[in-house]
Amino acid sequence: MLHYATEADAYDVAVILTGDRDFEPAMYRTRQKGKRVALCSMRAGCNKALSVQGGEKHLRDYDVIWLDDEDNLRELVGRKEEEGEEGGNDGVTVNAITVIGAIERLCDGAGGRKVTGR
Repeated sequence: MLHYATEADAYDVAVILTGDRDFEPAMYRTRQKGKRVALCSMRAGCNKALSVQGGEKHLRDYDVIWLDDEDNLRELVGRKEEEGEEGGNDGVTVNAITVIGAIERLCDGAGGRKVTGR
């Protein structure tokens, strides 16, 4: 994330999926490089230093996308029965394309410029 923040056209928004405070310096420096940062996390596993906006260090540009919120879970998780598939995993499937698409839509809903999976 931080390495590509120094590349002129590498990306506009970094979406980080974590709750670990160890990423705080990278988020802060990425914003210093002029890139926007979005955080996706689970409420129970996210360090407050990342989730509470304010103080000297503004770590992110959007509200936290809580992956365990019911509406966000519906967006991220597809049902195999709806897709005409059977068996396995209690009928739940999640893949990278589903997650990327859902995060793009959630970030777009937060306002600002268009977010892409790039």
